[in-house]
Amino acid sequence: MPRWGSRGSNASGEGVVRQQRSEQTRRQLIAAAAELFDRVGFVRATMADISSAAGVTKGALYFHFPSKDTLSDAVQCEAVEMLDILVAGLSAGPSPIQSVIDLHHQVVRWLREDTIVRASLRISHDTGGTADFCTSWLAATEWLLGKESPERAGMAATVLVGLCLGVETLRWNGIRRDDLAAPWELVLPSLVGHDPSGVNRLSRRGGTSDGRT
Repeated sequence: MPRWGSRGSNASGEGVVRQQRSEQTRRQLIAAAAELFDRVGFVRATMADISSAAGVTKGALYFHFPSKDTLSDAVQCEAVEMLDILVAGLSAGPSPIQSVIDLHHQVVRWLREDTIVRASLRISHDTGGTADFCTSWLAATEWLLGKESPERAGMAATVLVGLCLGVETLRWNGIRRDDLAAPWELVLPSLVGHDPSGVNRLSRRGGTSDGRT
């Protein structure tokens, strides 16, 4: 085999390894940023803190993310992608109302368990972003409700998402996270003018995707 053929093969393999390492570093940075944004807020989290928490150099951080804004946008995009995957799965369900209930149950679960989503909500609260989780959540709720009651979808979506954001603000001030889920099941039927019979208002429909791949 020609020497340059062998060299090309090795270079290709090395390139794949470098690409994998680069992606791993990027993932570490997003995870570290999300944890800090969630814990101390967007304003207080510094790029130095993020690089330290991720275990990477500042040079590597700025190579992937030139500013804290671009890093916060990456966190937001992660959360929005999770939401999009979830809504795509729910949209095939037979009951739009149940789909909304399932959506909000899952978002509450994310708020309890997923740092990316909590950080995205905190970023939205602190600064907003180009890929805003709250805006996407509101749009998804309105779209699902519009299948059942187009004339009330906008108002109902605003009330439901606003309710969630309100209790999430209370959580930041000490309310137990497990207390977040209950109110939606009480208000959904009256908001959409829907007969609640046949809608499982106390739990998510089985087999719902959580947006993770």
